[in-house]
Amino acid sequence: MADADRPLSTIYALEHGTRLRIRPLGGEWRVVQLNPGDLLVFRMGYAKPNLRVHAYIYKPGCKSASALHPCP
Repeated sequence: MADADRPLSTIYALEHGTRLRIRPLGGEWRVVQLNPGDLLVFRMGYAKPNLRVHAYIYKPGCKSASALHPCP
């Protein structure tokens, strides 16, 4: 798939301390820290088609401050 045709992903930070481990094309792994309101747009690279699922797992007694992802 051509780079221009690859889908993009985003992470929108809601809390302080939001982090994502990334590796820029041809670079070394590093951690990016985001502040509330920051939006990171990135492209995932795979040599062949790759299906994946993103999910949240809440531990018992979770006290979420997020209206988008409240604890069950």
